[in-house]
Amino acid sequence: MKTLILTGSDNKMFDVLDLTLKSKIEYCTKHGYDLMVKKQWSDITELNFNAEKNIGFIRVFTAFQMLSIYDLVMWIDADAFITNFNYKIEDIANSDHCFFVSRDWVFDKDDMNGTFNSGNFILKKTSQTESLFQSFAQVSQSYLNHVMQDQHVLNYLYFSGIQFKNMKIVDKKYLNSVPELMFETETWKGRKPIANPWTKDCFIAHLTGALNEERIKVFNKMQLI
Repeated sequence: MKTLILTGSDNKMFDVLDLTLKSKIEYCTKHGYDLMVKKQWSDITELNFNAEKNIGFIRVFTAFQMLSIYDLVMWIDADAFITNFNYKIEDIANSDHCFFVSRDWVFDKDDMNGTFNSGNFILKKTSQTESLFQSFAQVSQSYLNHVMQDQHVLNYLYFSGIQFKNMKIVDKKYLNSVPELMFETETWKGRKPIANPWTKDCFIAHLTGALNEERIKVFNKMQLI
């Protein structure tokens, strides 16, 4: 399978992206995957996506676009980095589904009603991929100003049943493990415990929901673990 790792950010996250990029480069080198880093974003006029306001939607659109070249496309957020190089994308996306994602940090893997975090996801080219894209494009038009953007729309497609059969929620150790070190930041104080937090067995560490300077401090601490 031809595989692409896709990552990037706008200029607000460049400092974080610069830190996490090394792990993505090394991971792609090990497994023979291609890497694309997006630091500039353009409007998607046919879907009313604005580069200043809708980067969440545009990153999903870009991932779908790249399926014209690749069999598998994985988006990894700027604030996520790879911590276990032994996992292969094709082993995580090992079913006939065309979208793979993990639950949000607060939800246990067995919480069937727990929504997922779309900061890291895998798209797979199947006979149903175009159907998923068309559903995403259509529903997104009703939520262009929603604070959660693509995450809200993708969760809607899953939990409403519109695209349930084509989407799979995988174990959090693959696509959304959050380190307990996040609780040392001011932003995370007072939050609920992290369900299934990051361990060395996890594929990705996601430094989600914090200020950039806090993410950088946690990242640097994790290099010593």
